[in-house]
Amino acid sequence: TYIVNNPADATQIFELQNDRGKRLTDLESIKSYLMHTIYLNALHPADHLNKIQTLFSKLYRTIEQIGTKHFKPESEDSILSYHCVGYLDWVENEWRAPKDLIKKELAGIPKKQRTEWVAKFSEELLISYLSVLEILTAVEEEADYPELIELLAISRMASFWPLLIKIWPMDKTADKRNFRKCCRLCEVFGFKGYAIAGVRSDTGNSQIRTAAKNFTGDFEVLAQQICQLANGWGIPDRFVTSLQSPYFYNFNKADVRYFYWKYENHLRNQTGQHQPLLSWKS
Repeated sequence: TYIVNNPADATQIFELQNDRGKRLTDLESIKSYLMHTIYLNALHPADHLNKIQTLFSKLYRTIEQIGTKHFKPESEDSILSYHCVGYLDWVENEWRAPKDLIKKELAGIPKKQRTEWVAKFSEELLISYLSVLEILTAVEEEADYPELIELLAISRMASFWPLLIKIWPMDKTADKRNFRKCCRLCEVFGFKGYAIAGVRSDTGNSQIRTAAKNFTGDFEVLAQQICQLANGWGIPDRFVTSLQSPYFYNFNKADVRYFYWKYENHLRNQTGQHQPLLSWKS
C-alpha cells in the first residue's frame, strides 16, 4: 500500500508502479503518462492534473455508453489509435503505438509548452470519443443519415473510422451534408472494392489515413480523394466481373445480403411504390 497526500504524488506512483501485474490498456497508460508529464513540467501541477482527470472521467463515461451500441469499434484502444491517425504527425505505422508517438511529439516541444500540449491533446481525444458516440447514436435512432447507416452496415469500418472521427465535428452544417457525402463515397469504395471486387482488406488504407491526418476542412478536396479510391486497383472492372460470376452466391453471405438489401430498397424507392424501406435492423 502506498499512502500519498496529493494528486501529484499519486500520479508519479501510478506511472512508475501500476504497470505491474495486469497490463494496462493503451488508454490507461497514456492517461498516466500525460499526468506524469504535467507533474514534471507544470509550475503548479495540481490544478492541471484536476483538469486532465475531469476530461478523462468524461471520456470513460463516454466509453461506457459506446459499449452499449450495435456498431461500436473493436475497443477503447482502437478509438485511441484512430484519433492518433487524425490528430498526430505520424509516419508509416507509428499511429499503432500511441504512447510512443505521443512521447515523440512531446520530445520536440519546449518544456514550457508541454502542459498546454497535454491539455489540448486530452480535449481533442475526448471530442473523438464523443464523436464516435454521437455517430453511433444517430444510427440507432435512425436519424436522417442513410449514407452513414449503409457505410456501417458493410462491416469494414477499421478503414474508415479515423476519417469519420476527424470530419464529424468539423462539419458545421445543420444536416451534416458534407459528412454524409463522404460517408456515401466511402460506402461506394467499401462495397465495390472490399465486398464485391475482392481487393485486399488493407487496400486504400494508407490513402484514407493520410487524408484524415491532413484534413483541415476542405470537404470538396476530400471527396475527390475518396472518389479516386473507388476507381483505382481495377475496381470498376472487377466489380462488374464479380457481379456476373456464376459463383456470386458463394461470396461472403453478409456482402450478398447487403447487396440485395440495397437493391430491394432501390425498388421500393421507385415512383408508385408504397412499401416502406427496409431498415438495417431487418
